[in-house]
Amino acid sequence: MTRADSDAAAFRARQHGPDGWLLLDSQLDEVAVAGAEAALDSGRHLREHEVEVVDSSGGTRIVLMSSVDMPDDGEGRSVLVVRDITLEREMRTELAAFAGVVAHDLRNPLAGIDGWTELVEDQLDSGDQIDHDLLRECVSKVRASSRRMRDLIGSLLQHATSTNRSLEPTTVDLEALVAEVVAGHAAGALVRFNPLPQVHADEMLLGQVLDNLIGNALKYVVPGERPQVTVSARAVSSDRVAVAVADRGIGLPEGEHKAVFEEFHRAHREYDGSGLGLAICRRIVRRHGGTIVARDNPDGAGSVFEFTIPTA
Repeated sequence: MTRADSDAAAFRARQHGPDGWLLLDSQLDEVAVAGAEAALDSGRHLREHEVEVVDSSGGTRIVLMSSVDMPDDGEGRSVLVVRDITLEREMRTELAAFAGVVAHDLRNPLAGIDGWTELVEDQLDSGDQIDHDLLRECVSKVRASSRRMRDLIGSLLQHATSTNRSLEPTTVDLEALVAEVVAGHAAGALVRFNPLPQVHADEMLLGQVLDNLIGNALKYVVPGERPQVTVSARAVSSDRVAVAVADRGIGLPEGEHKAVFEEFHRAHREYDGSGLGLAICRRIVRRHGGTIVARDNPDGAGSVFEFTIPTA
């Protein structure tokens, strides 16, 4: 690219990603292009110059531009490198949010463990007769705090897997996989599922989706009530099916049906949870080229979570 001939068309960014990234064919912002041209024309270089690209769907992406002179070139030409860093920026922002939330969520149970073990220590050092009921309560509290930390760490590992693990799609017996998940929750009498088709997916990641959705359906019920969960599937096109997990639980508050898929968002804070499960589901489903939605159960109380997945 010659400095004299540099123009907006030379600054277009195209990105082909392994997971089906959008093809960007949009013009960079005119102000940014003008600034790039001015820098090159004046003999200066662009050093990791960030600009925003508006793609054909109206979305915004961030690209990083750098320029270097071509060696041994008598025509004053430069090489301009344009790199899409949108995903990188999103992951960095997400990581910062992770650090804050994880530190907070781990600190609380750790503080509880410190407090209860200190109480045990005081009891043992006092020389008084040991209060076995008190010790049992302390041990129970410590175990509960430990369980909370284990669950959070497990969710974090699932989240990392849903993002970084390479997809290994294969033919999956959906009915057998649902039965396996239900058995893992010891909920055979609580979950009904109709004959389910075979699908084309990463079996481990799909298992995470089903485990999160079925686990939530079993957990979010009015205390004392028996969970009622149904898993079903329907064809939505020649190559896709929609899998639905319906429950008769407490449902979702108004305005929460989209927000529940955001990282660390919890619609019901009175229930234990990391706020990562549904975000993990959305990420895995998107990596399979599908969508996931939440809606109220039309048969009464409760919710329906439905996602699309390729057929076998």
